[in-house]
Amino acid sequence: KALEEWIEVIDDKGVKYRTEKELMLSMWPEGVQPGTEQPEITSQKGRLELKCNTEGASMVYQVNHAGYHADHWFLYTAPVEVEPGDIITAIAHRIGFSESKAVEFIIP
Repeated sequence: KALEEWIEVIDDKGVKYRTEKELMLSMWPEGVQPGTEQPEITSQKGRLELKCNTEGASMVYQVNHAGYHADHWFLYTAPVEVEPGDIITAIAHRIGFSESKAVEFIIP
């Protein structure tokens, strides 16, 4: 009984949909995967800020085309200190959505 109540409280889709295709069609209208909007990059007084209008999206960024190395991306969690001339590249992604296109911004 407790399990059944918990499944209902968390709205467990595994009980409602028998196949992944049924689940996908419930999340993607007409079977078309939604996309994540591109992040917006701003800089004020040497601080980089990222924003995405897709609710629930996470954002990652690189400074001068690298994180700790060329293939690494930093997870954006708060404003970041940057230097004039730094090139910022950012991508947004929400689970179940397609990833946004990368955007670049040069810090003035």
